[in-house]
Amino acid sequence: MSGFQGADIEQMLTHGDLTEVSGQRLGEMAEELVSNASGLSWAGPDADAFHEQLTQQVASTLREVGGKLGAGARALAQHAAQQDLASDPDGSSKSWGDDPIAYMSIYEQAAINHLGPDYESVIADTPVAGLELITGETSGDDSFFGGNPSIEEFESALAENRPITVMSDPIHPWRSDISAAHVYQVQGVDPDSGELILVNPWGNSGESADDMTHTVQVSIEDYNANFVMAGVGAKPDKFGGDR
Repeated sequence: MSGFQGADIEQMLTHGDLTEVSGQRLGEMAEELVSNASGLSWAGPDADAFHEQLTQQVASTLREVGGKLGAGARALAQHAAQQDLASDPDGSSKSWGDDPIAYMSIYEQAAINHLGPDYESVIADTPVAGLELITGETSGDDSFFGGNPSIEEFESALAENRPITVMSDPIHPWRSDISAAHVYQVQGVDPDSGELILVNPWGNSGESADDMTHTVQVSIEDYNANFVMAGVGAKPDKFGGDR
């Protein structure tokens, strides 16, 4: 098609930001509804039925839709990055949002090509699925730790050089330096503070909500409050083995 230029990257990013904010607002509304309802001076069967319906249907639906909006916002951001890369006249990786298209983006595109047909194929999976795709070996989930892992269990897996990824709360983590529904790599444990050291592959300076910090440290209490699942990869000597 003569003169076709593709998507407008700035418009995609702007729309993605609005979508992300809307998703977060739905999650906040769910919490506000439950909190306000709990403060009502109302008792009896009708009150119990109301609270049950509010919690199990209304609030849960708001959280679910909010999570889908957040996933859509991240999909728009990824499509913008892909459009920027495709629009580069010499075909090289160029800057997008002051960040280069890095190796993690290449891995992500490879996953899309493998699982296909589009970005939606990979945004709703788990940390375990990503580890299995990269290492070629079966990985463990939270059950590897026995559920609600301790710092010692993280340290043990790290000592075996197992890759560990964790996913943040899909609605809205209460720590502002943690992105919602985002996968972080567990890099290590700080020997002085005893905190987990997590790496955000999309992070950078941490100067705004659109540019989260690259590295964040969390206590095990903060981990349990802000993250919902973990994936633990195989030992390196098993990478690429038969599955």
